[in-house]
This record gives sequence, C-alpha cells and structure tokens, in this order.
Amino acid sequence: MALLAPAAGAEARIVVNHSVAGIELGMTADRVVARLGRPTLSTVEKGARNLVYSRRGLVVTLSRSRVVIVATRSRGERTRDGVGVGSSVRSVRRRVAGVRCGEKAGVAFCRTGSIRPGRRSTTFQIESRSVVTVTVARGVD
Repeated sequence: MALLAPAAGAEARIVVNHSVAGIELGMTADRVVARLGRPTLSTVEKGARNLVYSRRGLVVTLSRSRVVIVATRSRGERTRDGVGVGSSVRSVRRRVAGVRCGEKAGVAFCRTGSIRPGRRSTTFQIESRSVVTVTVARGVD
C-alpha cells in the first residue's frame, strides 16, 4: 500500500523560493503559456510584462523575457506543509523554515529568502492575522 501514496511534496503547488502552480522563476513566457494557457490579461508596465490568470488567482511577472515574480491569491495553492492563502501567521511561522515576520509601510508580512538583486524570496502578505497573497520572486539585477 505504501507504494500507492504520492511522494512527499508531489501535490505541493507552492515551492518556497522557487515556484507557484508549476511556474518557476526564470521560465520564459512561452513556457508559462504552454503550461497555463493564454492569460486572461497581458499588460506591460515599466518594462515588465504581467500575465494575469484571473480564474487561477495568479499573476506572473516577466522581466527580460524571464519570470521574476509569481503571485497567487488562490486558496488552492499550498506548500507541501499546507501553508498558503488563508493560513494563520502562526502556521506560517511553524511550517516555513527560516521565515521572518514583520511590517513595512503598514503592510504585515512573513518572508523567507532575500529580496536583494539575484536572490530569491517567498513573501506571505498578511491581513487580519492570515495570509492573503503568496509571492515567489527573484530580485532584479
């Protein structure tokens, strides 16, 4: 029976500092569209291209034709330990290794990794003591 169980993390949709919904940092726009289909909306702002997937609650941002940010508001996307939109701050602190929580400009968040250029991070934006957005990003050089 043990052979029938999925491998640990097989159903994880958020991979901390790496990907959301199978969209990995560094992917090309063509690979994103091949995986998710056509976006609901595509915009260009300040040199960055945003692919919005409304039904999936997902926004993919590209710079220099590569994914630099993947953000989700979907409750269906979770880490292998079950953390995602709707999780409490307590769950984030207990289940995400190396996470630090704080507030900047009135916005509460918990983050792991680094936002420095070239580094990767995962930010859990908090409102009313629970996660409202999860963002995986690579700092742009």
